[in-house]
Amino acid sequence: MTPTRKGKGQRTIREAEAEGLISNYRTISYEDTGRLVMVEIELPQWIYREVVESKNPHVENVDQDQ
Repeated sequence: MTPTRKGKGQRTIREAEAEGLISNYRTISYEDTGRLVMVEIELPQWIYREVVESKNPHVENVDQDQ
């Protein structure tokens, strides 16, 4: 359900918000080859809260050696 309220002239106004899966990102690569050196990904607050504040968080990790 989308929250509504009365605006100017008593017209009903709907308000919606959304958060994505990636908040911000940054990449560093070599200019001559384009080879990627580093990727930094910032997760949105809702994912952080689910992991940190959850009683049974389910977190996947990636093993760089495989």
